[in-house]
Amino acid sequence: MKDLVEMDKNKQAINPIVLKRGFLIDFKRINWVEIKFKSVKKITLLIVDDERSFRELLLDIFETEGGYEVDLAENGQEGYEKFKEKRHDIVLTDIMMDVMTGVEMAEYIRRLNPDQKIFFFSGWLSTNRLIEKFPDEFEREIFQFIDKPFNITKFQNRIYLFKNKNISQLKINTLDLDELADKTKDLNEGQLFALHKNMWNLIHKLYQRLLGQKIDEYLFDIQEITDPAKLITEIILDEKGQLQFKTNKKNSVKEKLKADIWNMAYFLKSIYDEYCKNYH
Repeated sequence: MKDLVEMDKNKQAINPIVLKRGFLIDFKRINWVEIKFKSVKKITLLIVDDERSFRELLLDIFETEGGYEVDLAENGQEGYEKFKEKRHDIVLTDIMMDVMTGVEMAEYIRRLNPDQKIFFFSGWLSTNRLIEKFPDEFEREIFQFIDKPFNITKFQNRIYLFKNKNISQLKINTLDLDELADKTKDLNEGQLFALHKNMWNLIHKLYQRLLGQKIDEYLFDIQEITDPAKLITEIILDEKGQLQFKTNKKNSVKEKLKADIWNMAYFLKSIYDEYCKNYH
């Protein structure tokens, strides 16, 4: 999309081959913090840091974001004891702490679970030192590291992608319907909603940029594509704890999202075809 924007600023025609890049959605670049639609099952986090203010800052951030159940510990020993009780999805830990360091705690934890995901953060130790200590875990991407201080939003995105490894490398060409069908079949509702929202925004941007006019919202209505902002207000939990729509409980949320995504793919293809027809 960057190439597309730069070429558009220069008022140059965009070669259809180059243009196809603008229809690609990279899940690593999605701002997951802005996706307010969460899965029913929460991700369990254990935050281990000897600085109380930093622990509470991360607690507030993840609890406000939603989708997370968070426990705190002030050193590696306390963190290890809490992990034994709950077996959290992800452990977030500082490295240099009294009583027991983050590295020592990680060594104990991996004896209990060799596949445990642990995310280290530190302002003192380099990534290379950690990789030397845990080469296999970093190779398998079950251990990750970030330097302090860090950008909170980027950190939140990395945590979400860390838990959801199936989408961390996912890129979808919205012009390729076969690829779209194959790559969306295993996505959960929250991930489908992220794709839905990004395709919705992509249609608005490309329609204006390529066809030179603002899109009429009725075009979405006649194709039964729902504005993601309106869609989110219609989702409820039924008596069985399943996600459903207020207006139509015959359709699951996942079915509705996939139907909208499919219709938007055809919409994007029509924009591409119309531009190619007029391309010189």
